[in-house]
Amino acid sequence: MADGPARLSPPVVVVAPVDPRDQPLADWNAVADSVGYPELARRARIEATVPATVRLDARGRAARVEVSSASAIHVMLRDAAEDGLKSAVYEPAQRGTNPFAGDVDVVVIFRSRLCGTPVRF
Repeated sequence: MADGPARLSPPVVVVAPVDPRDQPLADWNAVADSVGYPELARRARIEATVPATVRLDARGRAARVEVSSASAIHVMLRDAAEDGLKSAVYEPAQRGTNPFAGDVDVVVIFRSRLCGTPVRF
């Protein structure tokens, strides 16, 4: 029998573009690091997949982020996704050598892990 409460191992936050052609617009692992997993949500093992649209300006900065307002998505995770996506670093989209503004649809996936066993998805 184990002593004390179960230890929580690091959670999983994945950010990925919906369209594979948008893969070059960011280091998506770094974007996931920008998002982070809210501590209270992690401890409560609240999980969600949060769809979002990021409007990138011609310099690759997030000019606007629209996160799904679906009621099934906990507000802590919606806010974390929005804040993290706003602060992340992106590459501007290019037409030839000319950068331009555009939208990229992404999903932010929050999954908890308990006692070192990852949640599979």
